[in-house]
Amino acid sequence: MQRLSARWRATELRLTRSRGQVDVPGTTNFSRTIDEACQAIASGRTCCINVGCANNALFLNMVSIGMSVEVTKHLSQTLKRRTGHIAYLPSIIRAMSRRNVFDLALCMATETLRIPSIQVIMCNGAYVADWPRLGFIQPDDVLNIYALKQMSLCSLIRVTLDVWMGSHLQNDNLICYRATQIVIDTTPSLEVNVDGEIVEYTPLTISILPGSLRIFVTTDSHPDGLLRC
Repeated sequence: MQRLSARWRATELRLTRSRGQVDVPGTTNFSRTIDEACQAIASGRTCCINVGCANNALFLNMVSIGMSVEVTKHLSQTLKRRTGHIAYLPSIIRAMSRRNVFDLALCMATETLRIPSIQVIMCNGAYVADWPRLGFIQPDDVLNIYALKQMSLCSLIRVTLDVWMGSHLQNDNLICYRATQIVIDTTPSLEVNVDGEIVEYTPLTISILPGSLRIFVTTDSHPDGLLRC
């Protein structure tokens, strides 16, 4: 029983202290310590957030195809437990140096976009894991879609720097869309990363389930984005 209790406390800490791949704290300004989490629960204030649906898989933060899948596949879990986010660096460097290209088709209600791509992300919210806010935070139940074109390593580094500086929406190598539902296909068929787990393959139909998850929040949680209090 003590062992199970310790595991539960460890999981709780991970969820409350970091935006991480489940981005409830980043989107809602939710508590990042156990004490704050307990106070939020005691206050009884709840809000509903959107949940994404990718074929048969549900997600809170994001669905991605391309380099992020390679990062997940080659990530050392042992190193991650010991060093935290530093463990991602070898896998990220490997994925960025290879930049495997695939033919991407984004099928939306009014148009279909076809491009050679190295990465596509469909985000339920304004944050992607521990990256800075990518923008597009609106209470209108849409997916934020970011696709990276085929590009050189230098151009990819530039896009990465633009994201950190908040100027990525002006970079021509990054395509940004918003949609309530999207069908994604790739040639060849590729594995899909759903909130850090590789559980699907393309083609993929992604949509939003508005306000379908109720969570406890702190009294100062901001009301924009995905919150319905």
